[in-house]
Amino acid sequence: MLELKNITKNYTTGDTTVEALKGVSIKFRKNEFVSILGPSGCGKTTTLRLIAGFLEPDSGDVVFEGEKINGVPAFKRQVNTIFQRYAL
Repeated sequence: MLELKNITKNYTTGDTTVEALKGVSIKFRKNEFVSILGPSGCGKTTTLRLIAGFLEPDSGDVVFEGEKINGVPAFKRQVNTIFQRYAL
């Protein structure tokens, strides 16, 4: 249903480049409930922003129901994100 294929995303500020995601591939199947866990700075929010369409990957593909959706604006994507309260 939703697949990330070899996703890479870098952030550059001035002369500094930070590699947020490197070669990430994940498959989310229909009716799965998925949680993304990890320490601060590991790429969780970047991954969600790529899926939602708020960011574009530097390389790799976001595929939804067999169709590549890179470049599709967020308001046209049929995906949602529910963020957990930080205090939980």
